[in-house]
Amino acid sequence: IYEGSIDLLVEWGLNPQSTVIHTVIQGLRTTDVGDMFQYQGADVDAIFLSNLRMRSGFGEALEFDETRPDVRIRFENIRLGERTWSGSASQDGTFVGRSLDGPLGVIGTWSLSDSSLDIDLKGAYGADLTP
Repeated sequence: IYEGSIDLLVEWGLNPQSTVIHTVIQGLRTTDVGDMFQYQGADVDAIFLSNLRMRSGFGEALEFDETRPDVRIRFENIRLGERTWSGSASQDGTFVGRSLDGPLGVIGTWSLSDSSLDIDLKGAYGADLTP
């Protein structure tokens, strides 16, 4: 079991389908001893899922899902640079609540898997939105 943090950057469009979402997952560490998540034998600093599009909705039910987001891995050791995720990935979510400035929060799930490396990560998130 891992825990970490997740940030969503939302580029609101004129309509739901033109809205773009970028996600950063950082600090994934095991809950028992604090070991960092590893990919291809190296400690991972951050996972980037980008170019997610709003699927549908309006008002209090803005939803997004993507079964093939662009995924990059950034390593703790900066000399290793970044790599493209070679397995499968997905992310989905729903923006909830409504105010004059837009939705009040977001809930969702994400997953990364790579059978060749025996990786199967699944995560969930929920947060208040800040303008």
